[in-house]
Amino acid sequence: MTLRMLGTLVGVAAAMVTAVLEAFLTPLWWLGVRIPLAVLLAVLTNLAVLWFTHEVTRSRVLTLLPGIAWMGVMIVLSARTTEGDIVLADNWVALSTILAGVAGYAAGAYRIVTRPPATGTGLAGHAGPGGPAPAGPPPEPAGPPGPVQVMRRAAPQPPHLS
Repeated sequence: MTLRMLGTLVGVAAAMVTAVLEAFLTPLWWLGVRIPLAVLLAVLTNLAVLWFTHEVTRSRVLTLLPGIAWMGVMIVLSARTTEGDIVLADNWVALSTILAGVAGYAAGAYRIVTRPPATGTGLAGHAGPGGPAPAGPPPEPAGPPGPVQVMRRAAPQPPHLS
């Protein structure tokens, strides 16, 4: 099994586990107040899983798979069973968790997908898509810069009255 496949599987599994954890944290109450801890976790863990998957796989397509798995778990957990049980009940924390989690994945994926390919070495010394970075200092300029001319603007003249 290659590092890319293993990284993708770990990313998808982590996304599914965090989705279940966040879903079960949506009905969290403390001193009579609903605590939106699941919303914060949805954003932070989704961005972390997205980053991890991209760092390990270096593939823009494989990076998107954990987000799809996370959303699939959230859809399944928001459906009512035949017995009438539901994990993601109809409350503002559950809806905010789904919205924030999708927004986190969308923002992170947009940043990864639209970024130009990296140059240099990637994880564990593997060459990135652009190949290894050139060795040594950057080349010196060809010669001294040319003379700089400073142009001054003439003061505006008042209109001539005749």
